[in-house]
Amino acid sequence: MSEDLSVARRFGERLRYYRSLKRLTQSGLAERVGLSLKQISRIERGVSTPSFTLLEKLCRVLDTAPVSLFLFHDPSPPPNHSERPPSSDRERPAPISNDEITSIRTGVWFLPASSRHGTWSASLYVLLGYRPFSIRPTLKRFLKHVDSADRETVESFIRSSAQEPNERGIMIPLTGKGSMRRMIVIQAEPLGSRTENENGLLVTVREVTDCIALHHSFAHNQRQLEAYMLERNKELALTVERLQQEILEREKAEQGLRISDLMIASSQDAQIFVDRSGLVTKVNPAYARLAGIPVRKLEGRMYNDVLIERWGRVFFDQALQPDMEKAQLHGQATIKEEWLSYGGHGRRYMRVFLTPCFKNKEILGVIVTLHDLTAVMAAQERLRESEEQHRLILETANEGVLRLDRHLRIMFANARIQKLIGHSAAELLGVSALDLAVPEEAERIHFFAMQNRAGHSVRFPASIIHKNGHIIWVMISAAPLFTETGEYDGALVMLMDVTELKQTAAKLK
Repeated sequence: MSEDLSVARRFGERLRYYRSLKRLTQSGLAERVGLSLKQISRIERGVSTPSFTLLEKLCRVLDTAPVSLFLFHDPSPPPNHSERPPSSDRERPAPISNDEITSIRTGVWFLPASSRHGTWSASLYVLLGYRPFSIRPTLKRFLKHVDSADRETVESFIRSSAQEPNERGIMIPLTGKGSMRRMIVIQAEPLGSRTENENGLLVTVREVTDCIALHHSFAHNQRQLEAYMLERNKELALTVERLQQEILEREKAEQGLRISDLMIASSQDAQIFVDRSGLVTKVNPAYARLAGIPVRKLEGRMYNDVLIERWGRVFFDQALQPDMEKAQLHGQATIKEEWLSYGGHGRRYMRVFLTPCFKNKEILGVIVTLHDLTAVMAAQERLRESEEQHRLILETANEGVLRLDRHLRIMFANARIQKLIGHSAAELLGVSALDLAVPEEAERIHFFAMQNRAGHSVRFPASIIHKNGHIIWVMISAAPLFTETGEYDGALVMLMDVTELKQTAAKLK
């Protein structure tokens, strides 16, 4: 609001200036434009502003262009003036050359060599604020309208110009009658003739107030334009930098998406994405192969229809629909394993993952992943069968079987061992095999154990102590066991009861 008042006040000053040039009073101007004296006074004081229609009337009466009423420089600092450093050469108004100034009004003053009075033109009277030819023109009267600090300069300029022409004039402020302050340019040119008494000086006075204001306005606007362009260039550079960063991030994201698509397409697991409404939007080739349906016929269909078509309504309602609702509606992940029939693929053992996808806590859809474990289940089944066969062999064998570690501690014993030496398998676990031997046999058994550790299978008779304290004879067969790196890992030992044979041989002997 203060800026509007400042503009209105300076407009009023310009209006008053042009009114004085036309030698019009406020009442005379008001009468010619059809306003009251009060309204014209308010406009000149800056309290009120004219309409466009009134502005045209004022310019017509004052014989000037509308733009001339607004030729004033805005001295107010820019909004961030307080943040700028002290004024520099860049911020000072550009110097004005006399050659760049075009006068608005020109007055002529002829000074004869023999007089200090001379003759003024009518336009010079008006410029000084007098009625033409109403007073006697003198140098003293002219200097009265010049600032006291400039009077000596003007007088010296006129005196020196009479002796030698000055190529350049001087520019000074001039205060006309009625305190109207203007800027003028004074130029002087000596005149000569054959008669020395007719020699004189021709002084030209040009008013350049509007030109200076216009020049300052242009300079001010140019600085503002330069500052604006500099700021815009900075913003543009930042924008370009942001765009380049966004392009790089987008390229990285697109590359990531391409890699993700490639991983999904190359995955051996069957995967399908179902949005929150139940529509299939993405299918990988593995799922299409498993279902026996092309990708183009799966995408865009309702997933429930695909499941019902494959498994039937009853199985869908009982086994599939509850888990899908948990994932789609409540965001609850589900993992389940079961045997399912897939047409040409036969029965397959599948581990099914239902994984909800979220964005800002909103469920976007569900990723259904099918991991085929048929081969694993078949291998586990074969392993169980093999383990069962070995268990049957060990449990039904007539010999006692021991599994020793590298320190000869018992790690396994079959059921037959209890009938052989009286100790159960549980009692023998962790016991050293040497503790079962008769003390006199310890050195000989240790020798065969070293042979076994060296990689040799050994077979030798030995006497051991039964749980009831009796001595029994057994034939020991030991096969060494090694790790994949070739380190000794214990032995598999079989014990066959030869007590009766030993007794019979003793009797025969």
